[in-house]
Amino acid sequence: LPGNQTADSAFIIRANRFAIEVPAEPDLPGTSRYPFTVGQIINPDWLPPVDMPDLLPTIANGGLVDGVGINGRLAVRGTIHADVISAGTIRARHIDPISITTQVLSAESIITGSLSTAGDTNWRVFIGGANALFPLWYGIGTLGSTTEYDANGAAISGPVFFLDRFGNVSLAGNLTVTGFGRFSTAGGSSSARVEIGGNDGLLFWAGSGSRNRDNGALYFDTDGNIFVRGQPLQVPVGAGDGGQTAEIMVVLPPGQNTALVAVLVHAVVGSPQANRNEKTFRSTITVDAAQADQTFISSADYTKGMSHMSVVPMSAGLHTVRYRCDITETSGGGSGGVGECTYYNTRFVLIQVTNIVQ
Repeated sequence: LPGNQTADSAFIIRANRFAIEVPAEPDLPGTSRYPFTVGQIINPDWLPPVDMPDLLPTIANGGLVDGVGINGRLAVRGTIHADVISAGTIRARHIDPISITTQVLSAESIITGSLSTAGDTNWRVFIGGANALFPLWYGIGTLGSTTEYDANGAAISGPVFFLDRFGNVSLAGNLTVTGFGRFSTAGGSSSARVEIGGNDGLLFWAGSGSRNRDNGALYFDTDGNIFVRGQPLQVPVGAGDGGQTAEIMVVLPPGQNTALVAVLVHAVVGSPQANRNEKTFRSTITVDAAQADQTFISSADYTKGMSHMSVVPMSAGLHTVRYRCDITETSGGGSGGVGECTYYNTRFVLIQVTNIVQ
């Protein structure tokens, strides 16, 4: 008090509750308000039991607690020091905390040295600040550790995904691009790049300029065709065994001129018939049942097999290429004479290795 300037002076109100009341408005009874209350106030975390919704709050049931209640706005020019601030909403133009632990954080912008969704090394998202090694990181364990997997291929330690400051991106699982989206290694339409996906019939495309078949150095389409520098790359394999004719299907793209297709032929007789010495093989290639090439390979005695390259003309479209091996000459007599190679374990293989456009 003004008349008592001793060091231990005090002004004490002994009461269960001390409040400041704003009087009711004239002609409006019951509109009085208590913007400031000290003493026993309602616990903001207390709720009556479900089976007793009309229960009044008391000290005994935890509904009343000692505190300061402010019903309205609190204007502070200075600093508020508190161990804990609990609020439904905190609005501020600027918050500069050492750490924030919250279930939900909503803000127009957050400026911080780093941000993590967990305070330990458990599963978390980590966002690094200025010059951070990992601007974005998700995983478990310490930053910079190596990913470890369980027996099923699932990540159990280390990063699942991260982006480092050097522009490197690491993904422990699969990258899926849905819809009509594409994955591209360059942003410019004139840059040399690789693109994956899209809705133009090209699943994979590598080239420069506009993405189309003419500019693609390498691409494969939704029909399973592979093209290198505009030419189809096909390696179909046909095999025959014990008299079954080797057969492959060759497709030349529409609009292409007649091509000379190089075909590699390899035939082996694995188990010759007793007392029969094959001297001459005749190798015949047919395209759509028409003879396209015929080659003879001879030796002084038993010929175990043949390998040779044939070049046959083909036009655009789908073609059936067949191969037949015949014995045309034997030495030393033997049984069975000449005829088609029908020995057990006899195999014929055709491989189309290239296209030469005329």
